[in-house]
Amino acid sequence: MDPCSGRPGETNFVQWPSIDAEIDGLAAYIRSQPDRGFLVMVPRRFIGYRLKDRIGDDARTSFHQEVLDHKAVQERFAAASVLADPGDRISVRAWLGFHGINHDYGTDRNATAYRSIRERHETGRALLEGIADVIPVTGAGQQNIRRRAQQMVELMAAAPADVIDQVEYLFDPDLA
Repeated sequence: MDPCSGRPGETNFVQWPSIDAEIDGLAAYIRSQPDRGFLVMVPRRFIGYRLKDRIGDDARTSFHQEVLDHKAVQERFAAASVLADPGDRISVRAWLGFHGINHDYGTDRNATAYRSIRERHETGRALLEGIADVIPVTGAGQQNIRRRAQQMVELMAAAPADVIDQVEYLFDPDLA
């Protein structure tokens, strides 16, 4: 890939209603522009393989598959999704589900606490700021939910405005 802008490339966060729609849509878009190079970052290896199959012979994979198995990388993908669209409740839920320092999930650990805020009308940044500050969170996992909300509020405040800079910020190896 040779970036024309002098920047390392154009970055677009895209969201689709389903994984199949995402794979089909990306493959069609990439195939429609055979003279351009694309780098597609995916959070799960099966998505990358299915996308490669749909694109065809011109697609190449160039990643260390095992890096996608690390919770820290999965956490950063969740953070990128929240930054791209703070109103995406699924991404917010994924972010809140990670456990503090060790980036691990706990089976049903936060389920009660998350249920206590599920029906809130606030979304996005307002929801995260509320959880971190004034929204009552009850049940097992409430401390983790509040801590994670506060971390995201701080991350959103510190993240650069430029999308390319956000990717570099989020996937900085020093943050792992």
